[in-house]
Amino acid sequence: LVGARGAQPLNGAPSTPPGPGTSRRRRRPGWIPEQHGAWAMLVLPLAVGVWLTGPEPVHLPLAAFWLSGYLAYHATGRWLRSRRRRRDLPPVLVYTGSTVVLGLVVLAAAPGLARWVPLFLPLLASSLWLTWRGAERSLTNDAITVVATGLMGAVAFDAGGGGRWTLLWVAVGVLTTYFLGTVLYVKTMIRERGRVGYVRASVAFHLAGALAAGGLVAT
Repeated sequence: LVGARGAQPLNGAPSTPPGPGTSRRRRRPGWIPEQHGAWAMLVLPLAVGVWLTGPEPVHLPLAAFWLSGYLAYHATGRWLRSRRRRRDLPPVLVYTGSTVVLGLVVLAAAPGLARWVPLFLPLLASSLWLTWRGAERSLTNDAITVVATGLMGAVAFDAGGGGRWTLLWVAVGVLTTYFLGTVLYVKTMIRERGRVGYVRASVAFHLAGALAAGGLVAT
């Protein structure tokens, strides 16, 4: 998922004593994601899907599965970026194991949700491959993760029994477009700061989004 990543400590002994935050990260590598902005992307589509269809008991294990899946994704990405360093492997194993168990619980409660697996697997595989290639912060990878989080709204909607799918897809489209806009905006402020092409793309994307939103309101 999209978000700013903290700088990684250099190898070797530090020249000054590490602060409390640094010590905590070294004791628990990969357990807690540092991309705070990703939580909104993780939660909002799921919450919208539940809201549009109404809460059902299956939404509880589904939310736990989605959270565990994100933690597994984050831990796996860190492990791949470290060239499969052993110290980064424990959170991968723990979170992946819990995700599998929770996924089986969800499928036992709502077997029809298996129809979404073929959509998510290529997105997950592509994102992890880009991470392994060192392109985890690329615009392509950011777009993949945004699309995946947006689709979770449809999964939650389906889990609750579905209904007005047109309304659901409009909501998913609005959220996905909004989050893609934040990706472009953040890049113009940090990693791509000073690149005119990204600034123009961001402005054009936001103008198009505003016009599309106005059209939705008018209809």
